[in-house]
Amino acid sequence: MSEEPLWKKYLTESEEEQEIEEEIERLGAEIKKFEEELERTEEEPEEPIEEPRSRRLHLWRVVLEGESLGRSDDVRLKFIDVEDIFDGYPQIEEDFINGLLENVDYYGHYKAYENIKKVLDPDNEPFPISNLYIVLGEHGRGMKYGILIWHAERDMKGIKKGFYLLAVHPRKAYRVIRESKNRFEKILTSLLTEPDEWDSVSVIG
Repeated sequence: MSEEPLWKKYLTESEEEQEIEEEIERLGAEIKKFEEELERTEEEPEEPIEEPRSRRLHLWRVVLEGESLGRSDDVRLKFIDVEDIFDGYPQIEEDFINGLLENVDYYGHYKAYENIKKVLDPDNEPFPISNLYIVLGEHGRGMKYGILIWHAERDMKGIKKGFYLLAVHPRKAYRVIRESKNRFEKILTSLLTEPDEWDSVSVIG
């Protein structure tokens, strides 16, 4: 005959009976609660499950001139408008553009080009390309970032002179920035101050 568990020795007979009664009472209460929930489920009509609507993205369509004339090797990119993320278009310091151009002079994997051929805004209207900059960077960890920047050369109605972020590329970069605006600031800082972290950076104007 197996030895009685040690904890049993500290229970009197009356305490054992009380423990059993409490356990039966607890189980009875759980069964009653389950039956009540089951009745409510049967009485209430089932609500239809709505699939979440996909976010409508506003796209900027960019065409970059290839090495040869014509359209055969043109590069086409889609940038996603950031107005909904920032409740407007955030201003970017001029030092950022100047700093990138300085990096072009010092680092071989930083390149400058002038091959913006055509840009269509989210309304599919042509946008003047003379005051646009595009920065395309591939991070050493494999992540790609592209930003579309507009230079307002003078104060206009509701817009101060300066540089403004219009859109980002690709979709994955848009999601990263949407989830963390601070992440975007870190990306800009890294492009300037951590050139060794990037495999390639192109400044296109």
